[in-house]
This record gives sequence, structure tokens and C-alpha cells, in this order.
Amino acid sequence: MQDSPDVDAILAEVEAALRPGSLPSGLPQKLAANAVALARREITLAGEGHQAERARLKALLGADGTLAELNARLADAIRDGRLTVATPGLATHLWRTTIEKMRVDQPTYPAYAAWLGEEKRK
Repeated sequence: MQDSPDVDAILAEVEAALRPGSLPSGLPQKLAANAVALARREITLAGEGHQAERARLKALLGADGTLAELNARLADAIRDGRLTVATPGLATHLWRTTIEKMRVDQPTYPAYAAWLGEEKRK
């Protein structure tokens, strides 16, 4: 899911912030805790989403490559008009990718929680 910053960058920032004398009490500690929680979700959840995203991209594009390469091809195809919302599977791919990203990045986001509720009712 080509997100930035990656886990290493997040943890490096938290590590630097937690060095003695560099972090005042209060809100920054909450931010550090949130960053660590995000990194943990990235480590434990994102791999599955990346695999599913890559599989969908391979099917949509009829090509193979890294996730970054396939996403670049997808962006080019959308920009050039070769793929549109009418293309079978494109809207589903974009929706699923968004849901997978929210699962990692924003699991308490209201739209994600609403989607989870809908999925449980199905």
C-alpha cells in the first residue's frame, strides 16, 4: 500500500523523540504512542492487504511487477483514460484498497467503522 512514512521511519522518529531531554510531557507522548500503534498495525496487518492489492492490480492490468510498479501503471492507465470507473473491477479495487488502508492507518475512522458494521450484517 505504498504508504509513507514506512514503519522504519515512524519508529526512528519515535525513538528520537523519546531520547532523554527531547520530549516534553503531554501531547507529544500521545503522538509517540499513536505512532507506535500505527507501526504495529503496519507490521501485523499491512502484508495481507499488500498481497490482496497486488493480486487485484495484476488482474486489472494483466501485468506483473512490484506493488509500486503496478500502482504506477494503474495511475498511468487512469490518467490516460485506458481504465475508467466503468472498467470491470476498478471501482472494487479502489474501494478495497481504501478499506485496507483504513484498517491499518485509521481503524477508528467513522467511515471505516460504518463499513465494518455493514460487513457484519451481510
